[in-house]
Amino acid sequence: MDRSERRQRRGTRAQWLAATILGLVALVSGMPVRAGEIRRGVLERSLILSGTIEAREAQRFFVPAGRFWQMEITWLVEEGSFVESGDPVARFDTTTLAAEIEQARNTLLDREQTRALKIAQGQAEQIATELEIETARIAREKARLDAAIPEELLSRRQYARNQLALDQAEKVLAAAIRKGTTQKKRRETDIRLLDLEIEHLQTQIARDEEMLGALELTATTPGIVIYERHAWFGRKIHVGDKLPATSPLLQIPDLDTLEVHAFVSESDRRLLTPGLPVRLRLDAAPRKPYAGQIVEIQENGEVVEAWGKATYFPVRIRIDDPDSSIMRPGMSVQCVVVLPPLEGVLLVPLERIEVEGYGRFVRGKDGQRVPVAPLGSNDFEVAIPLDAPAAEKLRGNR
Repeated sequence: MDRSERRQRRGTRAQWLAATILGLVALVSGMPVRAGEIRRGVLERSLILSGTIEAREAQRFFVPAGRFWQMEITWLVEEGSFVESGDPVARFDTTTLAAEIEQARNTLLDREQTRALKIAQGQAEQIATELEIETARIAREKARLDAAIPEELLSRRQYARNQLALDQAEKVLAAAIRKGTTQKKRRETDIRLLDLEIEHLQTQIARDEEMLGALELTATTPGIVIYERHAWFGRKIHVGDKLPATSPLLQIPDLDTLEVHAFVSESDRRLLTPGLPVRLRLDAAPRKPYAGQIVEIQENGEVVEAWGKATYFPVRIRIDDPDSSIMRPGMSVQCVVVLPPLEGVLLVPLERIEVEGYGRFVRGKDGQRVPVAPLGSNDFEVAIPLDAPAAEKLRGNR
């Protein structure tokens, strides 16, 4: 079979598919519809969103915050397993922290020994200084007695020598007292600095030991364990991942509070309002449909890293009859939001819409292009207001 025959067959299949779709539309509406026909009618609309099942209430676990900007997971309880209160659910690498605690303890012991040695040396130094001061004081008293002998009882030379000896003894005593005061202040400063360092080390060790205990997470409520998704890679977290502090790790959800969390683009947000019905299908079990309803569209948008830099708005969807035997947090859900139909509009087949820049046009059978401003669309047709100038032209030129 050559290429021209294959292209001809593909074109025939495409025409058959288009005719089949139009035939189904005609059966539903109860009236015949010709291919490419512009008609008055009701535009049925829907909006498809991607969502995930989440638990409104759950015990959530996060990477502990501490001195390290990220932590490595060394063990996780198996996802989907049932845990009781007090059971461990996750552990992080303790090698670096344990080594730092041991080093801090050794440093603390060294500083405590240094402090004790400083105190002993200070006491010995103080005794020596006090002895030196007492010796200088005795020498001064002796010099004072010699200097008090009247001048007429001594030779002039001896009298002058006694006065000089008293002056020197006074200076020696003053120097010994200053030396003792200086040594005391230095000892007190050294001990105070060591006390501050010891207090800092004790605080650091206590904090690190507390953090070391926090590197094993335990459940406080019984339930089924569900892993969170990795914020960078979009997959479930696993052993060996290095996650930043406070990153979501896992959760034990309350299965009675399941709902769907989805995102809507900035351009489609105006189409949604609380209360709109939603048809839900789990990607893991697509054959069974579920009904839901939009509960909330948040006012503040956010950037979903996996989808680029555009802004999306979180949407909360209630599940009318959740099945906790199948549904688990993290499951992907297709959400078909049933939008209000546009009634009393002119319906233009999608294949007749021409796009040029920001403009939309419909080419009539006479070849003339008519500019249009659509109210909305679905997979097959575009709705135009009946009172629009283009509507009158198109009704007369189908």
